[in-house]
Amino acid sequence: MRRKQDLFGGAAVLAGAGLVVKVIGACFKIPLGAMLQPEGSAIFSVAYNLYALLFAIATAGVPVAVSKQVALAAAKGRYSDAQDTVRAALCVFALIGFLGAGVLWFGAEYFAHAMGVPEAYAAIRAIAPAVLFVSLLSVFRGYYQGFCDMVPTATSEIIEAAVKLCLGLFLAWHLKNRGNTITHQAAGAIAGVTVGALVACVYLMLIRRRVTVSFPRGEKSQRSRLTLLKELFSETLPITLSASIIGLTNVIDSGLIMKLLQKSGCTANDAMRLFGTYTYATNLFSLPNVLISTIAVSLVPTVASATASNQSGALANTTRDTLSVAATLSVAAACGLGVLAYPALKLLYGGGVSDDVLQIAGNLLSVLCFAIPLLALTTVMNAVHQASGKARVTVLAMAVGAAVKLLANLILVRNPSIRIFGAAIGTILCYTTICIIDWWFLHSADSGIGLLWKPILIGVSTGCVAKIAYCWLKLTFSLEIATILSVFCGGIIFLIVGFLMKDTAFIRFNAKKTAKKVKK
Repeated sequence: MRRKQDLFGGAAVLAGAGLVVKVIGACFKIPLGAMLQPEGSAIFSVAYNLYALLFAIATAGVPVAVSKQVALAAAKGRYSDAQDTVRAALCVFALIGFLGAGVLWFGAEYFAHAMGVPEAYAAIRAIAPAVLFVSLLSVFRGYYQGFCDMVPTATSEIIEAAVKLCLGLFLAWHLKNRGNTITHQAAGAIAGVTVGALVACVYLMLIRRRVTVSFPRGEKSQRSRLTLLKELFSETLPITLSASIIGLTNVIDSGLIMKLLQKSGCTANDAMRLFGTYTYATNLFSLPNVLISTIAVSLVPTVASATASNQSGALANTTRDTLSVAATLSVAAACGLGVLAYPALKLLYGGGVSDDVLQIAGNLLSVLCFAIPLLALTTVMNAVHQASGKARVTVLAMAVGAAVKLLANLILVRNPSIRIFGAAIGTILCYTTICIIDWWFLHSADSGIGLLWKPILIGVSTGCVAKIAYCWLKLTFSLEIATILSVFCGGIIFLIVGFLMKDTAFIRFNAKKTAKKVKK
């Protein structure tokens, strides 16, 4: 059995792996979007949103719940309980994963037609087995995390993402060169997700013996498997509800947007093209949250420790500093992407996508940028609520936010003068609602609006300099070079303005100091 990590060492391992996985994911989606074009991107998104919903239902919260039960059993020396928890969880979630995979496989044509993209049936079937594999993956990951060994989880996540990247892009490219339809190209791309999950699952199964061989043998379990499963599901249910609400909203959203666009006067092909264009904007919209989500992962053990030891001061300081950092990074990213939306899309998608599509995607991204800071703050506050035992707040906020988004789409997307931009506005309203509810229940006097003026000043400075630099540089250089240099100029201003504000949380934030506060 490999050496365990301490609290913050383990968080750093997971955060680092999460960042690598997100970068690999961006390297997968961006060239794939150029290869599949808007129509193929729409097919891919429909299939992936369905998979994400069943994935959330089958696995959300499982690693956390399993790791907690295993850790408690190991701490008391009841290794048989730890083993029985994992065996019982494997049996139950293998069954759940099998049923989920079956629903996707046999209902592929029904789901594709219901969501207004009949061409998505092959992609839905290609990703169906992944539901089973990730169900098993989540149990194994929780098992290792329960013994404070985060390396297997981190390694498996990187393996899964790398296989998805290499195989998915290769299959899409190969099928395209052989003259296959866009339907089969999208199915080939999404098959990489399935194979990646399978390879990661096999990896964790193979290394499990390294942990189990050191356990004492002949010991009988102290509790029945039924009792262990009840405890497991009581931990899993709140997180599952929270994750499945957003997953369900995305599924309904996909099909709803297609139908509402047609009601606004679009043909079926035009609606699919617009929805595919929207996915280009959402791919970049989600990128800034890659770093914020890794910060949130590192925040969880700190908040949990402060909550358990009733250190309200440390908890408030940690929350305040993390929210400040998230706001600073996200506002700067939002301003930068907002003013360079079209050039950034042109740089990433190149000549693979027509200019008129990129113009629309750029306008959509400029609107979506207003939601980037809201998403970042929501990510941090959700982590705080879940780590401090207030998961119900997250469920409530997500449910209300999802309802607002669906209502906004119903009103706006069917309007011929708004159409697909209504989906972007709905996203802003959704995260505004979630952010307000999360903030209301945070109960931190230091987490007020006063935290936001410095991030806004830094972000606006960054965006203004990036825009001015781009307008000047494009007169001399190509669009690609001008965009890269503009981003560099904006980054320099971001650092300068940030460091000039000596008391900003962006400068003061230090994980080691926070750890010392909690340990005192």
